[in-house]
Amino acid sequence: MKERKMSFLAQHSARLVELVLERREELIDMYKLRAANAARRRKEKWEEVVRIINIEFLDFHCDVHSAHTHWTYHQSAAKSKHATARMVQRGTDDGPPSLVKPLNEAEGRIIDALADTASFSGVPGAALSRRLATLWFLQVLLLQKAR
Repeated sequence: MKERKMSFLAQHSARLVELVLERREELIDMYKLRAANAARRRKEKWEEVVRIINIEFLDFHCDVHSAHTHWTYHQSAAKSKHATARMVQRGTDDGPPSLVKPLNEAEGRIIDALADTASFSGVPGAALSRRLATLWFLQVLLLQKAR
């Protein structure tokens, strides 16, 4: 019979986020590196995180895949809520982000730790360069129509 997966509770999620952020350099910052041993080191760090969680919570058991999936879910939710809050604040001239769902503890910690990264805040000047590219493209189209 297949073993039933356990659900992450709030305390499991909070501890997972804490452990991942403590190992930010190996698990997040190094994620895009193609170094020969980077993947092995990331795998070892994820195994370490899972080992700690399974030791600290005797009534809970998770594996590397479920821990990584749960982290990815929380990171994605935090990015989405952060982006929505920024968009609403810009649209209301820094008014209250009333349309934004409240953050849970894990998402708040992720935003606090990663808000300054390009994946959360975007690349400086990217929106401007996209607008300039669109204007250039429209000018080319107008010139072609004029001929």
